[in-house]
Amino acid sequence: FVLPLHPWMRTTLSIPTGSQTFESAGVFAMAEETTTLAEDEAAVYDRQLRVWGVETQRRLSSSRVLLDGQFGSLAAEVAKNLVLAGVGSLHVARRALDRAQPSMQSFLDGGSDVVDTLKAINPLVDVRLVEGDATENLEQYHVALLIGRDASQWEAMNEACRSMNVKFLAAQGRSNCGLFFSDLLMHEFKTERKTTAEAKEEDTAKGIESSKMQFKSFAEALSVPLTSCGRKTPPIFYVYSLVAQFEVERKRKVQIEDYEELRHLRDSICSNENTLDTKLPDEKIEDYLATSEEFAPINAVVGGVLAQEALKAISGKGEPLNNFFFYELDTGEGRVAAI
Repeated sequence: FVLPLHPWMRTTLSIPTGSQTFESAGVFAMAEETTTLAEDEAAVYDRQLRVWGVETQRRLSSSRVLLDGQFGSLAAEVAKNLVLAGVGSLHVARRALDRAQPSMQSFLDGGSDVVDTLKAINPLVDVRLVEGDATENLEQYHVALLIGRDASQWEAMNEACRSMNVKFLAAQGRSNCGLFFSDLLMHEFKTERKTTAEAKEEDTAKGIESSKMQFKSFAEALSVPLTSCGRKTPPIFYVYSLVAQFEVERKRKVQIEDYEELRHLRDSICSNENTLDTKLPDEKIEDYLATSEEFAPINAVVGGVLAQEALKAISGKGEPLNNFFFYELDTGEGRVAAI
């Protein structure tokens, strides 16, 4: 299916930073809910308030987000969207900027200019660089984002986030495909219940339904037998699962020179899990390895959807995607793999 973007993704908006208090293990206490805003605030936020309301805005402006990994066009898209939406604080790891390659240049300049540009986009968001190991104080964040890097680092940071009860999302762009993984732990969210007008009148919640959704860790998702994946699982997931297993074992990014080793790993998996041969043909592996470069148009789409999911994780508004998302240039579709 083609995944539509919410209306707020098509507008340029700002939200003020609000008062915020933090509890241990990454769980934050929200500012007291109010039904009114200052006159100047209401004028600035009018359009998005019509989409998600005052409570959601308060949650966003009380949040703190970490962006780590490797800063390229995908990270730039995510950072821009989060700042436009008005998260309270966005902390960018210095090492993510240091890891950026010339081929990964984006519309944001490198170095400290990234922070200055993001601040200029929305001065009401606290944007700052984090020196050293950005994961040392994970407990202060509500959501941690890891962009790029290999699957072994996704697994390690995901486990670190889980130990601190911090929601985790990781993403990468490669060749003609972009993807992200989401682990929102045990996530509580609200959606509009589809009922008749009469039923809504009787419901004190006015058509709002509360739900819970359990997410798997990255390691748990990779351990799921591929033969148990549903028929709606996108074919690209099987290729990525193969690549991720390789990267976890080797603790590095896969390269085109690893083609033969990937084929051997594929043969080993297929011998243990029958009927997988057709899911992992040689040409699919070759296509994935063809280039490791990011493709900006793909990253614009993935970055928009990823930011949208991060905002869902913070606000608890709307059903999140669980747990892999893939966007392929060949089909022009975004597809979810619920593993």
